[in-house]
Amino acid sequence: MSFLRALPALCLTAASLSATARPVASDMAAAAARGFALRGKTLGARIGLFAEKTAWHVSEDGHAFFSVKMFGGGTVFLAGDTSESPVVAFTSSSEDYSEIDRASPLWAFLSRTAMCRASVPLVAVAVDRSTEWESLVQS
Repeated sequence: MSFLRALPALCLTAASLSATARPVASDMAAAAARGFALRGKTLGARIGLFAEKTAWHVSEDGHAFFSVKMFGGGTVFLAGDTSESPVVAFTSSSEDYSEIDRASPLWAFLSRTAMCRASVPLVAVAVDRSTEWESLVQS
């Protein structure tokens, strides 16, 4: 079967998955950040286990993500929608990223990453990421 013949099926699959995608609430982002820290897959970065401050960020093109500052240090940046893998980036820095300077390289990276993650080709979209979210939230 050629790719062009498969395209309608891919569109339907992507549409049905995006219908199950949910925006992430602040408490869900905090729980996912904690789950991420508990799993210890932080590449040696020290990240606290409890959320201190959660902030919602929206890029100029409307793509959203969260920053979750953790007590004890560290910040976890998370996707704004359950259709995307939860963790976008993380740092052990104790800096407060709740208000990111839009002229900074960090803002450029996070907003472009949010845009790219939301606009991946249909072939890659056909993966349900909600189980990744549930796994981190329940940790």
